[in-house]
Amino acid sequence: MMEENIKKILDQIREHIINCAFKNKSIFIRNIKVMKFNTELEWFNCALIAMDCRPSNRFIVNTLQRWDYILGTDDENKPFLNAKPVKLLKPVYEKDNNTFHFDLIDTYYLDELEISKHKKVKYTRKSSIERVIDKKKNYAEFERILKNGWQDIFIESYLKMFDFYHFSDKTKQMFYKNLILFVFGEELKIKTPHEFSSIKFKDEEKITVYRHLHELISCFHIAFQSYLDELEALQKEIGDLSVEQSRLRSETHDLMEKLSKGISIKEEEKSQAEPTESK
Repeated sequence: MMEENIKKILDQIREHIINCAFKNKSIFIRNIKVMKFNTELEWFNCALIAMDCRPSNRFIVNTLQRWDYILGTDDENKPFLNAKPVKLLKPVYEKDNNTFHFDLIDTYYLDELEISKHKKVKYTRKSSIERVIDKKKNYAEFERILKNGWQDIFIESYLKMFDFYHFSDKTKQMFYKNLILFVFGEELKIKTPHEFSSIKFKDEEKITVYRHLHELISCFHIAFQSYLDELEALQKEIGDLSVEQSRLRSETHDLMEKLSKGISIKEEEKSQAEPTESK
C-alpha cells in the first residue's frame, strides 16, 4: 500500500497542475522555466519545484551532496536557519521482489544553505541548449552558413516529431510552437512571443498537456545537438573536397541547404537507398 505521505504529495502535484500551473502567466512561466533548467528531472518533480515558490524565486535545487560536488567544497553544508527542503520523488525499483515505489529526497536552493551565507558562491546554471551551443566551438560558423529563418524551420520539424502535436488542432499547435519560441528564443536569437495564445484547457486534459510541455522542453537540446552534429559532418565534408571535385562539392552544399530547410539528411539517405517498385 502506498505510504500516506507519498500519496499526499501526488495529490498536491495533481492539484497544482489542475488549479495553479495554467492559472496565470507568471505561474505558468515559472513552471516552464523549472522544466528548462532541470531537463534531467521528471515532469512531476518539476511540478514539485514549481509549486515551492520561495522569495528567492530560484528554479534549481540539488541535494546537499550534489551541491558539495558542484561547488567543489568539503564544507558541511547545512540548511540556512530553518529553511525547509524541497522534497522530490525518487522512483525506486526493487529487483528482488519486482516492485516499484517512491522515496522522498531532500533538495535545497543554493541561497538557503549555510555556505552561501559565509562564502561568495558564484554558481550560474546554464540551460541545456546553452551547454550544447557552448560545446560547439564553430557555432558562429553554423549561423553564418544557415539561411535566415532556419530556427523557425527547425522548430517546426522538431514539433512534427511528436504525435500529440501532429494530432492537435491549429490553436493548440500554435500554443506548443509559441512555448518553444518563448523558452529557447533568446538562445536561438529569434523574436519570442510576448503572449501565449489564449487557449483554455479543460481540467481533465491539463496533466496530459503539462507532460507534453515537459517532453517538448526536456528533449529540445537532444534534437538540437543532433542537428548541429549533422551540420558539422557536412561542413567537414565540404572542407575535405578538392577543387577538382566540383560535382561532389555542389551535392554537399545541396544537402546543407536541405538541412537548413528542416529536411533530415538521414531520412533523405534512407529514401534514396530503398528500391523502387517496378511497374
